[in-house]
Amino acid sequence: MIRYKFIFFALLFSFALVKAQVNTYSPYSYFGIGTLLPIGNNVNIAMAGMGASVISSNSLNYINPASYSFLDRTVFEFGMRSTFINMSEAEENQTNFISGLSNLSLGFPISKKVSLSSALLPYSSVGYAINQTGFVNSDSLISGSTSHQGTGGINKFLLGVSWSVLDNLSIGANLNYLFGPITKETTIVSPLSTYYFRDITNKLIRGVNFDLGVLSSVQFNNYQINIGATLKPSSTI
Repeated sequence: MIRYKFIFFALLFSFALVKAQVNTYSPYSYFGIGTLLPIGNNVNIAMAGMGASVISSNSLNYINPASYSFLDRTVFEFGMRSTFINMSEAEENQTNFISGLSNLSLGFPISKKVSLSSALLPYSSVGYAINQTGFVNSDSLISGSTSHQGTGGINKFLLGVSWSVLDNLSIGANLNYLFGPITKETTIVSPLSTYYFRDITNKLIRGVNFDLGVLSSVQFNNYQINIGATLKPSSTI
């Protein structure tokens, strides 16, 4: 009972942590929903994002939901990610260090054929501050400074299920709920005139999508051959 209480409070704490953390400082996060982050646990990321055919009995691989059927115990994972970002232009140079939550997941078998999982992880991140000087618009010769700032991002909470159709073949699905705020602000100020412009855009992103997976493991002589595939239909958020 104490163990499940710990997991419950860890989920609540990590939910607040994911919403508050900054996962990038990049001008490219200005576009769209921001910089997309690698999806997967630390094992997947250490293998350059590979996960379609990865099988483990004591680790969650939610890149392919069919892998949950191979769990033989309850698994609770907590991962962190750290990144160095170096940006340079002409003689300007800037280095940022970012560290934050990469995944929080829980999975367990409920029978010999069916396993369940859940995970909370960042999906995209917006974080930039760009300042420039010049003419405030193309129709006038008024000089001024322009500032672009953006914060926020999208998080993903998933619920997964996997069913072992045969001893060496399983299928699975993830139901993903995407959510999070994105704020973008542009300010133009001219110190030599009364020209002032400010535009703030606040977006609250919500959406649901799903992905499917199939995974097979075949023993050949002394080798284990894993074959997996995933399908992620397009969706609108």
